[in-house]
Amino acid sequence: MIHLLFACALLLPAPVQDEKKTDEADVLDPKVVAAAVEDLEQAFKKGEAADRIAAIERQSKVVDGGVVDWIAKGLKDKDEKVKAAAIEALRWMRHPHSLDALHTAYKKQKDLAKNAELYAALIRAFAQHGDVRSIDLLRDNPLNKVDVRVARARIYGLGMIRSADSVEALMGLMHVAGRWKIQSVMKDFRVSLMVLTGADQGLSQDAWTSWWNNNKKTFEVPREQPELPRQVQNGWNRYWGLEVERERPEKRRERGGGDDL
Repeated sequence: MIHLLFACALLLPAPVQDEKKTDEADVLDPKVVAAAVEDLEQAFKKGEAADRIAAIERQSKVVDGGVVDWIAKGLKDKDEKVKAAAIEALRWMRHPHSLDALHTAYKKQKDLAKNAELYAALIRAFAQHGDVRSIDLLRDNPLNKVDVRVARARIYGLGMIRSADSVEALMGLMHVAGRWKIQSVMKDFRVSLMVLTGADQGLSQDAWTSWWNNNKKTFEVPREQPELPRQVQNGWNRYWGLEVERERPEKRRERGGGDDL
């Protein structure tokens, strides 16, 4: 059921930002904020789990610190579906309180790690903010004893943060768990490293290590993501809930035997 909740959350309206206001039209109406807070307060104090989920989904488009703080209460809810709804809402709400709440949940709520789907969602949520403060959290756990969804969340999460420190962290994770265990997730490493660097050393740990050793002293992550093969880009976009470019059907003679992933 949780994965259905995640999918539905992608259909929510785009958030109304309260950061970096450039004109009067960008300022949130205090009445809208007050109504959102009231709705959430009533749901959390008097409602059932379904009421809390519904309120989170309704009000996640109102990106205000007070609203975020109420939604963040869902991270500590006894009901895992409420936790999932709060994680997904905070994933998209671009506000400093959102990232702080997700970081705090990751550091302090160790029970979340018992549910691999929920834990992977939490990691993806804070990584999607693209903040360098998340790098240490993403690389703090070797990948040899984690669920494949959690491993991908860490690897892809680092790829979402455009910093040379992310590349360094990926290379560290690649080697800490041992060659054979890491090989099963080398596709994920390849994608994240391509996103960050524009280079492609395939699925070879040795090739990537050699490339990094030769380039790390002078390497700078491009400000904009390099162009990727369409299949790779679409897979990346699907993971992050971004727009996927529609592929035109290929004529038989155009189809090759290669695999972009």
